Amino acid sequence: TVIRTEKLTKSQKIDFVIGHLIGYLNHESEILKALILTSVSIGNNKMTDKLMNLQTMENVPSIKLSIDDDFASNELLSISRVILREFIFDSSSLLRKFLLLLLTPVIVLKKSETCKVESVKDIESKSIISLDMRRTTSGDINFDSLKIEQILQNISLTSEGNFQYYQGLNYIASYFFILFEGDSEITQSFLYSLLVRQFTPYVDTHFQNLSKLFFVLKAVIKRHLPRFHLKMIKEGIDLGIIFASWCLTLFTQVEQYFENSRILDQIIDLFVADNWAGFFRVIILILGSCEEQLLLMSTEDLLLFLSEIAKTNFKEIFKDHSKINIKTMMLRYMDIDSDFVEQEINEYHQVIKNTEDFWSGLKEKLQ
Repeated sequence: TVIRTEKLTKSQKIDFVIGHLIGYLNHESEILKALILTSVSIGNNKMTDKLMNLQTMENVPSIKLSIDDDFASNELLSISRVILREFIFDSSSLLRKFLLLLLTPVIVLKKSETCKVESVKDIESKSIISLDMRRTTSGDINFDSLKIEQILQNISLTSEGNFQYYQGLNYIASYFFILFEGDSEITQSFLYSLLVRQFTPYVDTHFQNLSKLFFVLKAVIKRHLPRFHLKMIKEGIDLGIIFASWCLTLFTQVEQYFENSRILDQIIDLFVADNWAGFFRVIILILGSCEEQLLLMSTEDLLLFLSEIAKTNFKEIFKDHSKINIKTMMLRYMDIDSDFVEQEINEYHQVIKNTEDFWSGLKEKLQ
């Protein structure tokens, strides 16, 4: 089957293709094959190629989307984001894995060529990783603490991206290692690319740049949860530590207490599809879903409640885990997009500059 879309605008093409995929194809494996066969250059991603070799698709009906040149790879990525953002997948979904890899282009990991001898910092990092992995558990058959530890050590020693290991990254690594069925090459490539692209701008050695994310989160809370925002100001509630835990782990510590969390899978999908904007929507949904409870709590109870939600697999937030679809619930917060995040980060830099100028001017006057 060949679908021609030459006469449609770009936005119409996206809507048409997604609608056709959803309406015409009966199983997600058919959608997956349609994406693979689409005559659009999606780049040379050996990780997606390797993933396709893990499972034969010979019995899946073929459908090829014949798309003209101006409908380039960016539009295919837009389609993939919509599918990842809106579909609910089984935990073992091959389509989901393909989309995660497609939306996280590979950055080749290279160990530092200048560090012939490991520094004290490298040795300390290895020790921390080893200790953290001994504390990381899973009952999944694919879990292998030694292989995950090696992946984390490789990433921490790379010369690209200037990325350092931090405590909590062990949970993210374990989640994706299990997701990719214990394949070290795919996991390392995906994780490193995700970290460099999405974490490096905000996660520095001393976590100073995390304040950018906190600034955006406060702006999101002020816009969507004004009553809770007012409570935070009046009672001087500092959610920095809790926000840091959420952002640095993407809630993947859930799997230390529960296997195959349906909600966690959806959170990860939303983060990969829309980056930090998607994750901020998740946080505002969590806070909004329990806002009435939070408004009645003391500061101590509120902090304890929010710090424990990952340990309970969000059961105090979302009651029916078997049917919950936070992707649909997220639609009310689509104003939180990449443009909004960029705008708030620019505002953050302006605030910092104004503060520095103020103190610099005051210092000059005092002199």
